[in-house]
Amino acid sequence: MKFEEILRSKLKEVMVQVYPIVAPEGVKSPFIVFKQRNLKYVKTLDGYTKFAEGYYDIALISNTYDGLASNKENIKDKILELIGYKDVIHIQDISIEFNG
Repeated sequence: MKFEEILRSKLKEVMVQVYPIVAPEGVKSPFIVFKQRNLKYVKTLDGYTKFAEGYYDIALISNTYDGLASNKENIKDKILELIGYKDVIHIQDISIEFNG
């Protein structure tokens, strides 16, 4: 299972409408959009490894500030649940920035 699939399933536990990159036209809020911003494979003296550093942006779209505030902690908790997920995901660092 790819990381994006695992991330999407975790985000769907917070909100049913979760879309990669862009939401379809006409979708009513609230919903979540996520995208991979950067992916860099780890290189050692022996060459590239199977590990990668990935950076993802997650946007929560809501009509109200209360909608944002009530869901941002749930999203953070779901992201933190990914640490050690089924021994597939090895997270070394998580940085969460809330705008608004």
